[in-house]
Amino acid sequence: VQMGLTASMAGLALGQLLFGPLSDKFGRRPLLLVSLLLFVASTVICIFSPTIYVFVGMRLFQGIGAAGGIVISRSVATDRYRGKELVKVLAVIGVINGIAPVAAPVLGGVLTDAVGWRGIFVILLAIGVILSWSGAFGINLFGGSMLFRESLPPRRRAGQSLLRTFGNFGTILRNKRFMLYVFQLGFAQGILFSNIASSPFIIQEHYGFSALAFSIVFAVNSLAFMAAAPLSLRFRRPQDGIMASCIGMCVLSVAELAA
Repeated sequence: VQMGLTASMAGLALGQLLFGPLSDKFGRRPLLLVSLLLFVASTVICIFSPTIYVFVGMRLFQGIGAAGGIVISRSVATDRYRGKELVKVLAVIGVINGIAPVAAPVLGGVLTDAVGWRGIFVILLAIGVILSWSGAFGINLFGGSMLFRESLPPRRRAGQSLLRTFGNFGTILRNKRFMLYVFQLGFAQGILFSNIASSPFIIQEHYGFSALAFSIVFAVNSLAFMAAAPLSLRFRRPQDGIMASCIGMCVLSVAELAA
């Protein structure tokens, strides 16, 4: 059962490598709809899985489908914005992507007691269906229409073959400055997911916190993510914000180790 989470995380990584280049060639909207439909189909099979092996396999495809939304949301931002505006939009996207994995275990733990594990997947299925419908046909929400429109016109799409498109990864990997930023993001995400994976055991089993107290601890983490976006925009240069974050992670990691 624990392999289900591992499979979904692997799919989340692989899917970004797949949907990113494909959306550069075929456009954002078609690939977003494909990723959402893959998420919906795999979630349905998860609900009715006859064996744990089918379940784990479908969790892999569920992760791949979910990855489309992660990578294409950032691609749309780069299609539409430049400079300082792009930094602001990416900061908002970063907050949403940061809050979600922190808040999800708390919400999932609360809902599991009420609806069971299949109920959790029914909720995920409903979210996937709503997003798919809004992306394809539009939906009225909070007094406004939500319809995903193409942000990458044909004239700006990658014109080379698919093999050449994926071959561009080699050029990216040889860009040392870019790869330093990739490693920065990767290690920061590693800290986040290490915390998510280990904190239930440490806080509840080792320190003896109740489930409610554990939820409050996680809620504080979510508030920190919400505060991070406006704080990051106060730095004169993005590089200054990255350096301050690196120092903060080092200092607080040492403090956690001491605790």
